[in-house]
Amino acid sequence: MKMNVSWVKLLRDAAVVVGSVYLAIVLEGISETRDRRVDAEQALMRLHTELQQDRADLDVIMAAQADRQVRHQRIDRWLSRPEAIPADSMTEHLTALFSVNRTMFPRNSSWTTMVSSGQLTYLEDPALVARLANFYENLHERLEYNGVVYDRWVSDVARDAVTSVWNRVDGRPMAIDSEDIARFRGDLLGLLDLSIGFYGLLEEWRRELDEVLEAVERHRG
Repeated sequence: MKMNVSWVKLLRDAAVVVGSVYLAIVLEGISETRDRRVDAEQALMRLHTELQQDRADLDVIMAAQADRQVRHQRIDRWLSRPEAIPADSMTEHLTALFSVNRTMFPRNSSWTTMVSSGQLTYLEDPALVARLANFYENLHERLEYNGVVYDRWVSDVARDAVTSVWNRVDGRPMAIDSEDIARFRGDLLGLLDLSIGFYGLLEEWRRELDEVLEAVERHRG
């Protein structure tokens, strides 16, 4: 028995199947892209929270750094005229300057995650992505690097120079000679220069941080 095959019907059925598969693939891709965009926006919210935390920390640290510069100057004044200024009055300043240091180490975990997971692609805001990249890969890294250098110098001066003028056990300055004074003043002035430079970098970072926060908030609407 001979069967009549409708090639038109077969082609039509095949086209329906192919079209259905293609549509399913497209819809799946759209859904996946939408999910990735949602994930990217949520990651941006976490990054925004980190930036706000950094901004709050920065105010405290800048106040502490300004205070350190004042103490630098008072100690140097004493070292220039040790016979005219009671040595015991320097204990507070030496303790504050070399026992406690406040350095800014900004957070970057959210940024690192967004970069490694490719979430920046799904923000659909090239201007914001470029601004974030410049902030984190340039100024952010400079601040972190200078913070490490500054911390190391404070530790070195505290370990090598301060011990010649300050008795840590008694918590008071020691009787010192002119060579000790000259050496310590040199170290102190070098540390003050570094402190002033670090403070200037903090000011620059604060301005950029405020602008980045505004850009993120505009993006989020």
